[in-house]
Amino acid sequence: MTNPIVVPILLSIAGLGLLLELFTPGVGVPGFIGLTFLMLFFYGHLVAGLAGYESIVLLVIGFGLLIAEFIIPGGVAGFLGIAAILGSVLLAGGDLKTTAIAYLLQ
Repeated sequence: MTNPIVVPILLSIAGLGLLLELFTPGVGVPGFIGLTFLMLFFYGHLVAGLAGYESIVLLVIGFGLLIAEFIIPGGVAGFLGIAAILGSVLLAGGDLKTTAIAYLLQ
């Protein structure tokens, strides 16, 4: 799960699933697949010792801010939520450069 070849695949499928879920109404299969692959990414890095619980807490805060964006207008909460999710993915990767390249490849 922490192989530099597998990480971009996990992040790509997670990003595509979550993005597709945002553009389709209702809660469906793409969101479940996206969250599953995102959790596989974090689980693999947590078990390998590359990530700590702070990255998972930051991910949960990011998703909470994205949900708060539906209630609070203005876009600030959504921007902070996306930044928190991106920061948690970069924090979870062992090497910042490799994780940033894998994230940009998606």
